[in-house]
Parts: sequence; C-alpha cells; structure tokens
Amino acid sequence: MSIKLRFVRGDGPLTGIISRAELGFPYTHVEAISDDDTILTALIGDGVVERYRDYDWGQNDLEMIVDVPATGQQSEDFHKFLRAQLGKPYDLDAFACLNRGVLIAHEDIENQLERPAFICSALQTAALLSAGVIQSAPGGVRLTTPRDLLYAVGALTAIPEPTRLKP
Repeated sequence: MSIKLRFVRGDGPLTGIISRAELGFPYTHVEAISDDDTILTALIGDGVVERYRDYDWGQNDLEMIVDVPATGQQSEDFHKFLRAQLGKPYDLDAFACLNRGVLIAHEDIENQLERPAFICSALQTAALLSAGVIQSAPGGVRLTTPRDLLYAVGALTAIPEPTRLKP
C-alpha cells in the first residue's frame, strides 16, 4: 500500500517565486492522488480543493509521482485528513513568507495541524504527519516547501526519475 504524491513544475507566474524560495529546486507544487484518481491539493485563489486528475493539463513541464509507503490505515487517515480540509483557504501569509525568504515557522505541531489555511506542501505534510507516515517536518509544517517534503519522503522510499511533460 502507498500514498501517491505528485510533484510538478508549472509555468505560471508563481513558479519563479517558489523556485527562488526552494533555492532552484525544480518542483514548485505538490498534491495527493487519491484512489479514485482525483487530486487533493491547495491552490492559490482556490484554497484546498479536490479536482479531476487532468485539471492542469498543459500547465506543467515536469512531473514526478512518488509512492510513499503506508499501511492501509495510514493511507485512509491521510486522505481523510485531506478531505476534512476541503474549502479551507490558501495560506497567502505563508506564501508571502516564502517570497521574502523566511524559511522557518516557529509554531507548535498542534497549531500547524489545525491551521485555517494551507499552501500545497504544508497540506500534504500535515496529512502525512496526522496519519503517522512521517514523524516530523523540516522547518515546521506551515512553510514546508515541495523540496522539504520530497526530502522527508525520500527517507522512506526511492525517488523516481521525473517525467518531462513538455519539450
């Protein structure tokens, strides 16, 4: 059993800001792929949403699907946490911190898991923590970047080669 995380690099206006915050790391967005092949993520302007898998067709040039080892119960808890966050807003303050280069949030874990808003990578990190798949988040949950999350899950599984979506 595993949890599927989809890391992508988009070509939108925010890609440069996120890439700078991640010191040039290639992936600027992360989302979960559910068993019914929908996507659960946080999007600027939309907040925490569930979309059809191809909602962003043609918008990304790089993609990597990571299978994170998990028990059946952990996978269920992970997706249950994500769905409980649906409708919460995007964390514009966290995004602004990343834009300014603030990389560490000083908040206790309980506050981070109960946040009223999320950026994409913080959402996935909080879900993995709440399901017991990972035990800690590098630098705190709120400002976890896709890079930080990939490092955290890279300790649990092999990281596959990316797929280039555009020439």
